[in-house]
Amino acid sequence: MSVTALITGNMPDRLLENLCLPGYEFRHIENPSDEELAWAEVIVGFPPVPRLHAATKLKWLQIPWSGADGYADHPQFPQHVLLTNATGAFGRPIAEYAFAAVCALMRRFHQYRDRQREHNWLWQGDEMTPTGKNVLILGAGDIGSNAAELFKKFDCTVTGVAGWCANARRTLTGWSPWRRRKPSCRRRISLSAVCPIPP
Repeated sequence: MSVTALITGNMPDRLLENLCLPGYEFRHIENPSDEELAWAEVIVGFPPVPRLHAATKLKWLQIPWSGADGYADHPQFPQHVLLTNATGAFGRPIAEYAFAAVCALMRRFHQYRDRQREHNWLWQGDEMTPTGKNVLILGAGDIGSNAAELFKKFDCTVTGVAGWCANARRTLTGWSPWRRRKPSCRRRISLSAVCPIPP
């Protein structure tokens, strides 16, 4: 007998075509009815927690984002259901977005883009490079750790602050220890999760 697995929400056809796992029967229904929820032992997607009462056979809910907010902390989430997420799937690509955003800010790409639309080719001021800078990363999880690796490739001194541990100034493997001295503004980049803060 197969495990019944329901995939909800918008899913590209190219992914659905390759979905095959022995012992599982998959169905993709973008907005399932209560009857369709009741069929599933496994759900992959984002069903609203109050609708899970209809999923009477549900044993496992896989949400395709990296957190579990809105599910793990919801008072109506069924305690017998295994809840998993996609932690680790987004670290590298989001770190690359963050690194690109920092580089774009330092090189003033946003200003040059705006001037280009106006056909104005005037100099926009000094540009900076990430090479050799001190980088502070607030949040040393998957995204922060991947961002640190990217910055280290540019000879940056990277300091990570992990907010999830008892001692938020903990030194992470391969990262510089927390420094109490304030580096010069021209040599500092601060990165908070995926939102860069210019020096």
